[in-house]
Amino acid sequence: MEPDPQEIIDLAVRVVTEAWPQGEVQRHAWFEELGMSPTRAVGSWSQWGGGILGWGDAEICWSREGDVPDAPLRGVGWYLWGGVGTSEARDALVQALTQRLGPVSRREGAGFPWFEWHVGDRIVELGGSSLDPRLQLHIVHLEAEHEGVAHAREVVAAP
Repeated sequence: MEPDPQEIIDLAVRVVTEAWPQGEVQRHAWFEELGMSPTRAVGSWSQWGGGILGWGDAEICWSREGDVPDAPLRGVGWYLWGGVGTSEARDALVQALTQRLGPVSRREGAGFPWFEWHVGDRIVELGGSSLDPRLQLHIVHLEAEHEGVAHAREVVAAP
């Protein structure tokens, strides 16, 4: 399975625990250091790209606060696998992320259920949508306008 789930976990833990870059130059350097190369704008997320070498057809997106290039980073996300094996991969990621990040919460959504970990001022979300069959992993700043933040109070404990 590409990317390897352990590679995703290691990168997610690093993204959620490291200080996020301030400004465009630092952001590009940080993405390069992490092996990511998001490039083009799409939807409410400011930038998008296909850029993690060896990650198959996974796609990465990121957002910033507003359209000013030096605006603060507000989130990073990945669209991972879809189809056969996705549920098993999700369950393995939930278990491994819980071991690394602590308690998990679960909320229902359209499509897959969503799992959330709160780490400092960031939220890690793992789930999916009926609009896109791929598993999604997002790491967003608590203040970011993102679907997980709006529903955070409705979360129920995961089994």
